[in-house]
Amino acid sequence: MLEKEYKILLDNIVWLRKHYEFSKERMAEIMGISIEMINEIENGKLPDDLTVEAVLNMYRFFGIEPQDLLGKKIF
Repeated sequence: MLEKEYKILLDNIVWLRKHYEFSKERMAEIMGISIEMINEIENGKLPDDLTVEAVLNMYRFFGIEPQDLLGKKIF
């Protein structure tokens, strides 16, 4: 069951980056993660060391309430 939610989370991260036309470097900066992790995300892999804090950084930056994004696509 969680695989579906993880896939949606990854898809949403990719969508936000592309929608706002941010570079991978900028998105990594927003989330506080490495560019390598952004590459993993964009390749559909959930990085082992992706933290809740990194995801919350993204939510805060884009003004998204976590409950509004978990488990559903934003596009």
